[in-house]
Amino acid sequence: MNSDLLKLTLDIGNAISKDRNEPIGATVPLGGVKKVSGRALAYSERSRGQWVKPEYDLTELQIAQDTDSYIFRSIQMKVERFMLAGWEFVSLNDENLKYVKQRIYEIESISGIPFSILLQQTAQDIVRYSNCMWVKVRNDKASSGKRRKSANGADLEPVAGYFILPFETLQFKLKANGEIKKCMQKMPGTGQTREFSPQDLIHFYTNRKPGFAMGTPELTPVIADAELLRNLEENVEELIHSTLYPVWHWKVGSDNLPERVDPYGNKETDIVKKTIEYMPAGGIFVTDHRHKINAIGAEGRALRIESYLEYFKKRVFSIKYFSSA
Repeated sequence: MNSDLLKLTLDIGNAISKDRNEPIGATVPLGGVKKVSGRALAYSERSRGQWVKPEYDLTELQIAQDTDSYIFRSIQMKVERFMLAGWEFVSLNDENLKYVKQRIYEIESISGIPFSILLQQTAQDIVRYSNCMWVKVRNDKASSGKRRKSANGADLEPVAGYFILPFETLQFKLKANGEIKKCMQKMPGTGQTREFSPQDLIHFYTNRKPGFAMGTPELTPVIADAELLRNLEENVEELIHSTLYPVWHWKVGSDNLPERVDPYGNKETDIVKKTIEYMPAGGIFVTDHRHKINAIGAEGRALRIESYLEYFKKRVFSIKYFSSA
């Protein structure tokens, strides 16, 4: 894990250094420098000061995960590989390492969430959304950490726990450069809201384009192909139902022996239609030499659908999102 990211996550500031006899968690800016922001305008400039939803519809991705077996299994496989790769805390300073492990143990005990489970949930959000949001719960009475000053001079209590915010429920107020100014969670249905400050949030993301507030989900381009594959499968299912039994062609008469008409004016074809209408599904046709019955679609000339299904299946799995799973 990147050391600067770890410091930001643990919210402990700079660690002990030999040339500066300062305690862990000292109120020194991260890395000893002041944070600066980019000056380029972001796409969010047009809605600055207003609550805006993320640039991508994450609800659609969530539905796809719950309803499509390919997508669901691919997400699970990626998360499993992430967890199988393992993780550990390392440091050249044993005292720093001991302190980090102590803080993580405290956070696990107080929040009731094992750190491995938190990482697993984070990996799941990163895989399906390419974004994950942690919220910090601060409480100096439930943590051995020290108070510190934020970059803007605010007095911050130490972190006592980390929890994941459902990213699909979040809305943001953004700065001109696209940085998150404030975050609000709004629950669908109830309309309940809760606001969070940037210093209490950690935003993990991948594939973030310049000017965007969130990363582009890798799953987005797969949705259309997966829907097309499922639609084709539905069409094939209908085709199977419609052609499960062959279509019968009953030919009455020929050029030399045309159809007959009885004394009551009934054509031979009309009599055949009535016979077929009242015949059970497993009936047997008995005719003379003037009547010929053919089964259409049972001679091996029906539509070959295997190649179509295989093509669109490969198209879905050709996306890197699936092929690397």
